Amino acid sequence: MINKLRNYIYKNNFSSSVQDYIYRDYFPILLYKFVNWLIDDAIKKNIETLYFLSRDAYIFMEVAKIICEKCNIKIELKYLYCSRISLRTPILWMIDEDEAMDYIFSVSTNITLNKILNRTFILNDDICKICNELKINEENRDRLLSKKQVSYYKKIFSKNNNFKEKLFNQSKQKYNNCAKYFLQEGLFSNKKFAIVDSGWTGSMQKNISTILKKDVNVGYYYGLYDLPDYHKSNNYFSYYFSPNNNILRKVFFNNNIFEYMCSAPHPMTIGYQKLDDNYIPIFEQVNSENYKKINENICKLLNSVDSLFNNEINVNCREIEFFKKIMIFPDTKTINYFENGMFSDDMNESRDSKLICNLTNKEIRKNFILNKIFRKIKDDFIKESLWVEGEIGLQRNKNILIKRYIFYKIVKYTKQVIINIMKGIKCR
Repeated sequence: MINKLRNYIYKNNFSSSVQDYIYRDYFPILLYKFVNWLIDDAIKKNIETLYFLSRDAYIFMEVAKIICEKCNIKIELKYLYCSRISLRTPILWMIDEDEAMDYIFSVSTNITLNKILNRTFILNDDICKICNELKINEENRDRLLSKKQVSYYKKIFSKNNNFKEKLFNQSKQKYNNCAKYFLQEGLFSNKKFAIVDSGWTGSMQKNISTILKKDVNVGYYYGLYDLPDYHKSNNYFSYYFSPNNNILRKVFFNNNIFEYMCSAPHPMTIGYQKLDDNYIPIFEQVNSENYKKINENICKLLNSVDSLFNNEINVNCREIEFFKKIMIFPDTKTINYFENGMFSDDMNESRDSKLICNLTNKEIRKNFILNKIFRKIKDDFIKESLWVEGEIGLQRNKNILIKRYIFYKIVKYTKQVIINIMKGIKCR
């Protein structure tokens, strides 16, 4: 099966540009199907308001506006400015200390101690003093860490009272403004609402529930690999794949590329502040040169969605074939289109890494199953990429490498599904 697929995909050439193929021809159909599905379900559940979470759901909301207008659907659509870090920091003082430390010291691609400490919002002078107390120099703070090293730092920082005091003080300050922003946006009202996001682990829904001190009854997601609250799995609704099924859909998918394709034309939200009588988001200070391209892509996509209602596009499009072509078996044109895209899978979402980091052939092989198991035992650092399939597409022996990597993903997601079924997850 893999051989047949590889021969077809790698030899395929686009008749149009990669940008047109994605944003004009196929991605609009996929997003239309997803958003139409969630609106239909929301109507059945008598949902009054849909909150689209920034930044991934920006484009979902724009598609929803078109559907609601064309079909005369009366449901309130609101855009909620937030991010993993803007929601996690305010709840640290409210949850168990070990869980708070797990949040701060969670592992992401190419993690360093400085990346971890940036999640705390503790002033740099205070961070320097704490690191001096712990005899950690600046050079060590910028070194790439293995999972075992992250666990070591979690252990020593968890024992430092000065660090914990400043961390939880920051958390309380952040919570106050975040809760008032949520109050302003109607999240504390008695209206029946749902949230909409790209997905992956459902942690945003859990964090919003913690801030509100009540459960978010419904969360709609494009896909979910896992859940934070297994006993509340009936509150999570997934369109394309779920924690307890759809193994092959997960294998032939890359969530980093999907998020990149859903880029919003505004920076990450890092907190909230009061301006006159309103609470507004605080944005990360970044270079905005890329927003012109993002706006072009969004306009192209929305024009195509609008055309669906004039029967100009065939909606019988299989998602898995599109994702295989773009994400798993990319040709040179596709890799060139994405390779300089800036992204981050870290909770601070700072987009400080390229999707393609030019792994060597040897570094790619370290990401395969036997090598990963062996190196975990040895605690060797494994250089990772946000898009391994794209890295493989640049190699001469890509045909062999992609089959090995697909095998690794099959084993990984099969194991994950079995564990989730044993936990009793009932996500739909």
